[in-house]
Amino acid sequence: MEETFGKVVQYPDLTLGCDFRLRNSHSQWLNMEGSLTNLRLHPPVAGIVVTMQDVTRFSLAETALREAESKYQKIFENAIEGIFQSTPEGRYLSANPSLAHIYGFDGPQEMIDSIRDISQQIYVDPSRRDLFLELMESTD
Repeated sequence: MEETFGKVVQYPDLTLGCDFRLRNSHSQWLNMEGSLTNLRLHPPVAGIVVTMQDVTRFSLAETALREAESKYQKIFENAIEGIFQSTPEGRYLSANPSLAHIYGFDGPQEMIDSIRDISQQIYVDPSRRDLFLELMESTD
């Protein structure tokens, strides 16, 4: 933050953002975002304006989200069951390795590239896909 402050002091009307940590009165570390604006040439202010925002909860939530995504990805990749996501039109968006192997493909991307219409290429009875979609729509 000192480097940012030094730059802002040198240049009128300059605004720079910064991220930093500070310890509060309870000795807890907080993640902060701030900005510094040089308004020294503006008579009503004639100084450096500093704004700060505590983003600790946001930072903790981001970390928890990254950890949850990583766990989900490991489960998805290592599950022995076939798992997939598809569009309503019947195209695979993602598939795990097990599903690809169940259908005889070397990997998920090969399967995703090869299957253009799940109902016609995967389902034994294509009307079952329509029933599945109806059920999905009715359970909003």
